Amino acid sequence: MELKKIRLIEESSLNTWPSLHNLYYDGWILRFSKGYTKRSNSVNPIYSSTLEIGEKIQHCELLYVEPLNKVIFKITPIVQPNSLDDILESKNYQKIDDTSVQKLDLALSKKKKSIHIHKISSKPDLDWIQCYCNFHQVYDKDFTIFNNFINKIQLPAIFVSIYKKHNCIGCGLGILDNGNLWIYNLLVNSEFRNMGIGTEIMNLLLLKGKAIGAKFSYLQVVKANTKALKLYSRIGYKEIYNYWYRIKLKADFQN
Repeated sequence: MELKKIRLIEESSLNTWPSLHNLYYDGWILRFSKGYTKRSNSVNPIYSSTLEIGEKIQHCELLYVEPLNKVIFKITPIVQPNSLDDILESKNYQKIDDTSVQKLDLALSKKKKSIHIHKISSKPDLDWIQCYCNFHQVYDKDFTIFNNFINKIQLPAIFVSIYKKHNCIGCGLGILDNGNLWIYNLLVNSEFRNMGIGTEIMNLLLLKGKAIGAKFSYLQVVKANTKALKLYSRIGYKEIYNYWYRIKLKADFQN
């Protein structure tokens, strides 16, 4: 895939998955969300860099002082400078979470009937938030962070919940940016997995996404998550490129 197309996809990803605060530093986008998720608490070096690279890395290390004391860089095919991954490795940054970015042409997706009671909303009500947090084990301070975070979404969004006997058993989120529907937070109660609930949630998200103008759908899935990869493959998603993170504990560079 052409690098300029990857850059547009990465920009769309940044638009659809917000952070609480951003800083812009010589072509790098630094995202901060009080330690909640790597996507929202990492350095995204996707534009041309002019300053000395060692100086820039050190500056970023000093800025990330939030909980867990980790400094995280997202490494994509458009990373700037293109030697950054090797430089970070030489500085003891560990490679984690090799991730597949996948795309689906929504013209090829087919409408399928939902067999469960479900709710589709453009806003995150308390029921959806509690459903997500219960399944993803988000508690205490992280609950407040996530609540603030999810309500920060400015783009058109689709919140889907699936119910059985009035209890939420699965949920998912789609966010639309310039004709691209990004899929996030697909979760199913452990007691109802392998029963087609995840596929049903995906179908509802894709159908609604098409109805509000989406042409393509994108998602990001860690390659170690083989069950999710099989689900997305059955639906028709295809890998278009990979990324990973480089992470370092703050204690490693304070010594």
